[in-house]
Amino acid sequence: GQQQKIEELGKSIRAQNEELAAVKTALEAQVRRERDEAAKEAKKLANSVMSDDAIADSGDRQYEGNILKERGNEAYAKANKAGGAARTRKLREAIELYGQAHAIDPDNVAVLTNRAAVHMALGRYGDAVNDCKKAVETAGRVRADAKLKARAYERMGKAELQRRDPEAALRAFEEA
Repeated sequence: GQQQKIEELGKSIRAQNEELAAVKTALEAQVRRERDEAAKEAKKLANSVMSDDAIADSGDRQYEGNILKERGNEAYAKANKAGGAARTRKLREAIELYGQAHAIDPDNVAVLTNRAAVHMALGRYGDAVNDCKKAVETAGRVRADAKLKARAYERMGKAELQRRDPEAALRAFEEA
């Protein structure tokens, strides 16, 4: 009687110990997963925080890019007032300036939409569509103002119409 009770009690304790060991293993695995997730988040955060030098460099790039963009805008405005070879020369100058601005500050969506407008003025509708696609992608990546993204879609639609692709134009206009 009593020996049997002791054995049953021993079995019960061993079973509880096994259950506790299983719970402990599960909890340890959960803690490891949560610790790994927290480490990943911390690493992402550390990578997203820019150093003071990187912030200054970013500001310099934006400033220099905007100067080149404005020079491109001026060339485009002059092209619209000129005719013939002078117009073509100014349009090409604007494309070159916008290209330099984009190389310095690839996050500037307006540079791409402006360059797309110049491509359209030169009849380079495929190049305009490509710049608009880059502008849309960039706008999404840098969370740019919705108006800039809409302008890119609008210009893409106009370029697609010139390329005689009404379906692509309609898709772009619907996104604008």
